[in-house]
Amino acid sequence: MLRLNDFFNAITGNNIDKQNEQGQTRLYLAAREGNTAAVKKLLRSGADPDIADSRGITPLHLAAYWGESEIVGLLLKAGAAPNADNGKGWTPLHSAAMAGGMKSRKNVIEKLKAAGAKDDTPDQCGWSARDYMALWAENADAAARLKQRADIHSPDAADAQRKEADRPPAAPPPHALKTAAPPPVH
Repeated sequence: MLRLNDFFNAITGNNIDKQNEQGQTRLYLAAREGNTAAVKKLLRSGADPDIADSRGITPLHLAAYWGESEIVGLLLKAGAAPNADNGKGWTPLHSAAMAGGMKSRKNVIEKLKAAGAKDDTPDQCGWSARDYMALWAENADAAARLKQRADIHSPDAADAQRKEADRPPAAPPPHALKTAAPPPVH
């Protein structure tokens, strides 16, 4: 079935959803940069909020990871799938849950859950978003220390350009955890 956006793009030649060599659209890039004005403009122009890059990451995954609460709300309002899977079980809620220590994390998680995001879906390692949320809640002190000295691998190499204060911490090492890891899903 031809989407209205596809029809518009075919007639006008304005391919708002054109992807670069990494599969990134203009909406993806605007979400990655935290550019709320550009996200609004692109969504008003009919950009598809569910187009993933070559790794299966959608604009909603990125906005959730970076704690971009307003962008998360805009994407969800535009119809972004709250349970989009990157092919490895990773959903936008996983992204938000891994951003432990970010001030806007709670708001992003609430928006995703209100939109129907499931917190019990396991990723390829058997961990659900709920598991990651519990990890951060139970290890807040370790997370705070890691946030100050974390050198994480962002969802995209260009994300490393963001300010250090905006970076979520890396996951605490297993020996710093107060609880055992959840059992693997078979």
